[in-house]
Amino acid sequence: MTHLTQESAPVLEALNRYKSMRVVPFDVPGHKRGKGNRELTEFLGEKCLTVDVNSMKPLDNLCHPVSVIKEAEELAAAAFGARHAFFMVNGTTSAVQSMVMSANKELGISLGMSVSDVEQAILENPDAKAVLVNNPTYYGVCSDLKAITELAHKHNMLVLADEAHGTHFYFGEGLPASAMSVGADMAAVSMHKSGGSLTQSSLLLVNNELSEGYVRQIINLTQTTSGSYLLISSLDISRRNLALRGREIFKKVGEMAEYARAEINQIGGYYAYSRELINGDSVYDFDVTKLSILTLDIGLAGIEVYDILRDEYDIQIEFGDIGNILAYISIGDRILDLERLVSALSEIKRRYAKDRTGMLSQEYIRPQVVLGPQEAFYAESEPTPLDQSLGRICGEFVMCYPPGIPILAPGEKITAEVLEYIKYAKEKGCFLTGTQDSLVNKIQTVKE
Repeated sequence: MTHLTQESAPVLEALNRYKSMRVVPFDVPGHKRGKGNRELTEFLGEKCLTVDVNSMKPLDNLCHPVSVIKEAEELAAAAFGARHAFFMVNGTTSAVQSMVMSANKELGISLGMSVSDVEQAILENPDAKAVLVNNPTYYGVCSDLKAITELAHKHNMLVLADEAHGTHFYFGEGLPASAMSVGADMAAVSMHKSGGSLTQSSLLLVNNELSEGYVRQIINLTQTTSGSYLLISSLDISRRNLALRGREIFKKVGEMAEYARAEINQIGGYYAYSRELINGDSVYDFDVTKLSILTLDIGLAGIEVYDILRDEYDIQIEFGDIGNILAYISIGDRILDLERLVSALSEIKRRYAKDRTGMLSQEYIRPQVVLGPQEAFYAESEPTPLDQSLGRICGEFVMCYPPGIPILAPGEKITAEVLEYIKYAKEKGCFLTGTQDSLVNKIQTVKE
């Protein structure tokens, strides 16, 4: 690979060579470079459809790369400081699943966790194989990943990092530490979020002594055999862009987020939080590119502000939960757009603010685990009305998405506190997922 540098984009270059060859396609996909589906071609454009192609010798194969995809993955590994990188086209969810399956995980620890809590969990579960850490959380909070990694390795456990929202940690200055930089074993990175690639494209990074061949086998158990070259090439192009210009890109993003935070905090009633939350433990660091805003003091849940912004101001933010909203800022944003957001938030406060009495905060509810998740999920269960589920064992997930953090997981006891939270989230308009009943009027509970 001596001829390749970060200026290279092997997949992009191979696709351009392929286009110039004017090959007659008697392979899939059946739209035959767009000729067979004119409506789709008119919508997406001929340039897009001509590179929506199948694996072939000149373009390599994602399941067993030996040429241009292999080279592109090696360049990505170098750019991210990993021993190896795998291109993932089933989204970061698939990358996280592959990490877990590669490690035979039995213990997962996510969100901003104190090192002492992690140590206690490790000591209580000596047979566990790995520790799973979000770096950062959706809101921008980071754990002390270096200390957790050292602690886990001391107990012969792997460290798996879900870096769905941490691509920029590898390229920006003054940002929290990346998983690879502190010696974590694996990381799932959503290149399509802050990295600029197409939706559903991600990287799985591998460090230390984990077998590349074994991890590839695990990936191929669940990843499609028809990898999209639109997604693969977008990973290649985006990696090159970040390697060459990432530092200046994320400097600008951080400055825009800081500007917006200052303006929003001047409105009053909102709290756009940042590094002042750092306590050296459960909030070890904060991702300053995240524009997370607490809305409770204007008497509105985050999801209510989210809906008003979309329905009345034509502003689509990333998500709203019971207490917060998150506006995702990237290099594609402009100060003008941020000013429009600030103005809308100011007007929403003026028009809709009310007393916050009776509002729930989103304090963490410590789960009461009665059965193992696998046992509970596969146990015989029955649909139970919410009001009749108190004290029962949950047989499915209940999550607000985004951010997708479980309110209930299989095997947990359904408590009054949990039921209050679910009902409140429904009332405020949160999008609840994971349940068989799409309206979440009933929960699957383990038969007694």
